Amino acid sequence: LERDDLPASRSARRARDAMKDVVGRIQREKKAAATVFYPRAATLEELQAGLASDEALVLYGLTSTEAVAVVATTEDARTVRLGPTEAVVAACEALVPSDASADPAKAVATLVERVVTPLGLPASAKRVLVSPDGALSFAPPALLFAGRDVVCVPSGTTLVALAEDRKSTRLNSSHSLP
Repeated sequence: LERDDLPASRSARRARDAMKDVVGRIQREKKAAATVFYPRAATLEELQAGLASDEALVLYGLTSTEAVAVVATTEDARTVRLGPTEAVVAACEALVPSDASADPAKAVATLVERVVTPLGLPASAKRVLVSPDGALSFAPPALLFAGRDVVCVPSGTTLVALAEDRKSTRLNSSHSLP
């Protein structure tokens, strides 16, 4: 028998692999905890690097006076003014999905006109990652971005952190526990 084929060698190799997995998990958890306690906003470059070519990230912000959105794709990024916050909130309040007797078509159309159309999303953006703010958190994004896959994300920074963790987990999962 060669040295690597001995039971003790196989056991030692499995123990080393298990230890690498544990160290990797500790490092990921430590990084995650640091992100929670000492947050750093993701840069635009990090946000764009985390997007697929068929994705767009829309980060809404409702200030006390003006509604804005940051739109990012792998190729472009821009800030879009959406008008007075008061008008966006009123459009959200007009949409009452819990009222089965009300036809939501007009309210949806108004909201789309106010907060989606101005974004000028490219046709190549088949999937939209949306981070709503304020009253927009209560508007069903699948209604607003009809014909596209929609995913709600808490923030661009969280999106980047989750993508990094997923990537790190895939890299470290090549070792299996005994």
